[in-house]
Amino acid sequence: MIYIAFLFITFLVLLFTYFQWRNYYRDKLYGSFEHVSIVAEDGFELEGLMHSPVGFNLTLLLLSNSEDNSLNIMKELLLKYSKERVIVFTYRYTEDKTIIYEMIRKHYGDFQKIKDGDVC
Repeated sequence: MIYIAFLFITFLVLLFTYFQWRNYYRDKLYGSFEHVSIVAEDGFELEGLMHSPVGFNLTLLLLSNSEDNSLNIMKELLLKYSKERVIVFTYRYTEDKTIIYEMIRKHYGDFQKIKDGDVC
């Protein structure tokens, strides 16, 4: 009986610890990022991340293919553009880029060219 009580208490402690760590690492990993998504015409959900600091001047949109790690790209962009809104989306096909671009432009306004054809 003591063995069963010990296992039960251990299970409760591990369960509590798991949920605490999960929330801690999710906040640490995503920080001030907001999860955004757009549903394509075929019903597939295109996912992205957005960082919107207070008082930003520009919106930087990066479209990465499904082989890139958008979260690491986002972190690298925030080192240079920490005071600007940064939106990173993952796409499947070239048509998805057009859908994402139009939806972002509709909700957040036009973009400005910065250099080498990049859109900001």
